[in-house]
Amino acid sequence: DIESMLLSESSGVNPWNTRIPFPIFAETSKKSEYQLISVELDEERAQKGRALFDNNPNISIVKQSSEEFMDIFVDELSGKSEKREGVFFYLDAHWNEYWPIKEEIQAIDRLDQYVLCVDDFFVPGRPEFGFDVYQGLPCSWQTLSPWFRDSEVQIYYPFRSNRDNRGWVLIFKGYSTQSLSFLDSLPLWRWKSWKSKSNPQELRREARRTLKKIKKMLTGRRN
Repeated sequence: DIESMLLSESSGVNPWNTRIPFPIFAETSKKSEYQLISVELDEERAQKGRALFDNNPNISIVKQSSEEFMDIFVDELSGKSEKREGVFFYLDAHWNEYWPIKEEIQAIDRLDQYVLCVDDFFVPGRPEFGFDVYQGLPCSWQTLSPWFRDSEVQIYYPFRSNRDNRGWVLIFKGYSTQSLSFLDSLPLWRWKSWKSKSNPQELRREARRTLKKIKKMLTGRRN
């Protein structure tokens, strides 16, 4: 299992002197199949990131625009079938005026299988969870869904916000419902399996049914 591959007590310290735990895998080399790659557009932040994780060969900080990196990275993955499984993407830190998430998702969705987490995301039924808005567009499934083309994905939302009281979402492609059954034991709820050609009216009906289920579950937890 994954715990047997990790060296414990690995951590760094951020500029606010907060400990940041991170994994160093037992096979500590650039050739390890277990790699963490972070993409940073700002040169100063990229340098700080490299300094922070300098003692961890499994973590790489790339100074590049995220949409350009993702396009190249996905092409490389597509040519290496043995490395296409177990790929996890975490999209965050969209702070500048340009919102690259459309290009990021369109690149990621070329893969047959992936797990995608988008932070600062609108969670239906949980208006107290914060989310981002870019040029009038909320970071929500309604905004992102057209960019998944003809894909069938499974969507999971959290019962709990992140530590900054922000929402997020998990999106799975290429995994069966059965293989994801372990998620039922986590504080998550499943929105649905979604196809990009789904009928809009049916999506709205499904949204209303799901929100009723959420309210019922939350009422039960409070009681």
